[in-house]
Amino acid sequence: MIPAPSPLQEIVASIVAQKGNLERLIPKYRTAVDARSASDRASSGRLSNLSWVLAAYLDALIRLRLFVEQNFAYIETLGLLAVTRYLFEVLVWLKLLQKDGRYGLVYYRELLSTQRSFYASLKDHLTREATLLDELYAHEAKTMHDLLTKAQSIADPQGRSDAIADSTALAMAETDQRAARSFTIYGDAARTNGYGFQAHLVRTKALPRVVKALDELDQAQESSTKDFRDVDATVKGRWNWKQQAEAAGMVNEYNFIYGYTSKLLHATPASLTTDQKNLGADEMRVFLRYIYVRLLDVIEMAENQLAASTRIP
Repeated sequence: MIPAPSPLQEIVASIVAQKGNLERLIPKYRTAVDARSASDRASSGRLSNLSWVLAAYLDALIRLRLFVEQNFAYIETLGLLAVTRYLFEVLVWLKLLQKDGRYGLVYYRELLSTQRSFYASLKDHLTREATLLDELYAHEAKTMHDLLTKAQSIADPQGRSDAIADSTALAMAETDQRAARSFTIYGDAARTNGYGFQAHLVRTKALPRVVKALDELDQAQESSTKDFRDVDATVKGRWNWKQQAEAAGMVNEYNFIYGYTSKLLHATPASLTTDQKNLGADEMRVFLRYIYVRLLDVIEMAENQLAASTRIP
């Protein structure tokens, strides 16, 4: 006799079953985004609020499909809380887009701002990393010189020969250990290419790509200055999730979800000292049920938005 699935398994199965609905909507939204973007460029040369509303829905559907695919084969606390919080934030965006189409341009503005912050931080990091790689290269050379000098002072010919032969490997291993204790993007590649050459590659290959991306984002922001000025009254200042949750009518959910997730996702004294490291079965059921219901909301809103957008000339 096959045992009946548990309540948690039933909810998880219901969540996973929504992958089909997400996959059904994604190509429809791709078509709608392409059609609206082409229409906007033909008429005004600029993307409208509606284009960015559709793009936001498409982005949300794609990301939620990935979450459904990748996060429900095995349920664990941090992953479940992260999906819950992300889905809540998706709902905030979609409700705001539904409430006021000008949030389409707000979405674009926030997208450019977030991307620019990312590339600016990446540029700073790569600049520091190139300097670090140069320092590691110099350290490796000095270590090798010191080891060779020490080896050459050994009186025994065989011992001297062995020590000289080992000097390169020892210097490389010591430098690799030092690199492993530093946060690097290209540390593994440097162990193959050499630290000096990798520093050169970072400066001549990686950094120029980042600088180019920053320039393109600056140009996009500059060309959209007037559009963004028109929607500044919609979201004043920096994006604040609590304020936007209030605008979307979801502040109660914000208070509960952010309070709960922050307690376990962040390394606060409360999360470090508590013995309760994982959600219990009842707590998991609450969050799984929330994910399921809110996924249905996203799908319904996406279907309604798609139907409405086809009626707009």
